[in-house]
Amino acid sequence: MSAVRRILFLDRLSARLRALSPGDRWIAYALLLLVFGTTLVGLYKLERRYLVPIPAYGGSLTEGEVGSPRFVNPLLALTDADRDLSALTYAGLMGTSADGTLVPVLAESYTISPDGKSYTFVLRPEAKFSDGTPVTADDVVFTVQKAQDPALKSPEFADWSGVAAEAIDSRTVRFMLGKAYAPFLGTATLGILLAHRPGFVAPTLAARQLATLDHFSAGRAAVHIISGGDDVEQQRDGDWLTHDERYRRTDEYLDALRRIWTAEAPVDFAGEFYRFQGASPAVRPRQKPHIPIYFSGSSDAAIEVAAKHADTYMLWGEPLAAVDGHIRRVRAAARAQGREPRFSVSFRPIVADTEEAAWKRAAEVLEQVRENRERLGLPLHDHQPQNVGSQRLLAAAQQGEVLDARLWTGVARLTGA
Repeated sequence: MSAVRRILFLDRLSARLRALSPGDRWIAYALLLLVFGTTLVGLYKLERRYLVPIPAYGGSLTEGEVGSPRFVNPLLALTDADRDLSALTYAGLMGTSADGTLVPVLAESYTISPDGKSYTFVLRPEAKFSDGTPVTADDVVFTVQKAQDPALKSPEFADWSGVAAEAIDSRTVRFMLGKAYAPFLGTATLGILLAHRPGFVAPTLAARQLATLDHFSAGRAAVHIISGGDDVEQQRDGDWLTHDERYRRTDEYLDALRRIWTAEAPVDFAGEFYRFQGASPAVRPRQKPHIPIYFSGSSDAAIEVAAKHADTYMLWGEPLAAVDGHIRRVRAAARAQGREPRFSVSFRPIVADTEEAAWKRAAEVLEQVRENRERLGLPLHDHQPQNVGSQRLLAAAQQGEVLDARLWTGVARLTGA
């Protein structure tokens, strides 16, 4: 019955339209179209008013940041944009939950001494870099020492100045403060840098792994390249190249990395140590032109490589005059390559409430080092290190136990630098 009624209604409407004059009929059609369009607009607005959006699964999230990030690096973040990206993407020992509470991240657990001066962290066993390398206590100590390096001018310097970091074992790190400082746990949100030794991972694979890490950290990755300065140490891991051969290999390694990171097409490479064809540049670093490269080494071979590749050249603590001369030498070599690297000088501060107490602590440290080396059967004198950096430190130590104002050489002399 309802279908018949609808047909009769349409027939009547059609008949009445035909009865109209051509002009009136066009007016009627226009009115009907207006009513239809107005109805659609009203329904759309009604839907938008009461529509409740819900998130969909998958896809990607894009966040905006006011400002231009410059140093998206755990040790160099200066601007709000740098710090915001760092807080969002880089893991530290500690982190903050949604309600702002400090919670362990890379750390599995932590303990605080009764006097509030010692903080001990145990790393999670599953904590790893993107290439599968475990995050160790030595990585944490290395990062803290970089934060404490005045030459690096890290914004984290004030927070970490006066804190002694010590690796107890591969998963345990201890921080010792000169005096109790309740907010120290917040300082432990500092991220971790990556040290990488060429010769054990192919440069093609390392390029992809490091570029992936750069994306995971939102452009905060930096790599410290360690060529290896001692033949015996290298041979323990099956590396039988000589000192100069290792630096030639590092030169090729970094050349390959940088070519892959910056290429627009598959890369072919043929050198003394590496040969590959069609290496894919599909996984590019987030940072441009590539991930920052940190480098160290005092030999002629090392400085030649540093001049070509280092974005930051790293030195050990030496007398001021020696550091000045060394920086001038590296800078001259780099300028011949059209480059201007930054410089970092590393020290291990001994901190106490007074200078007298600090020197007493230094004597205790020296005695602990002596006892440990005797227990392990390691030499206490007549050191003959292969790497030139250690040779420079030993030469400085021969000038006296304390150089400049407070550069103490006791441990360097005892351990062979």
